[in-house]
Amino acid sequence: PRKQPDKSSPPKPAKNPVRKKPGGVVVGECPDCGKDLSVRKGRYGDFVGCNGFPGCRFTGKIADYAPVESPGSN
Repeated sequence: PRKQPDKSSPPKPAKNPVRKKPGGVVVGECPDCGKDLSVRKGRYGDFVGCNGFPGCRFTGKIADYAPVESPGSN
């Protein structure tokens, strides 16, 4: 016979919790679709990804899109 679940215990959390949309720093425009490129956090570190995902799957290295400081700023 199967064990009946205890109705007094709190419910288990969902396996895949809802993730908030990333509001990362916009670093440019996607060359493929024209939407914003944002800094994202991934399994292997930070990267630049298109805000049009999943329709657009463009990604790039942060070093290619990082803002460059002007020579006169300290």
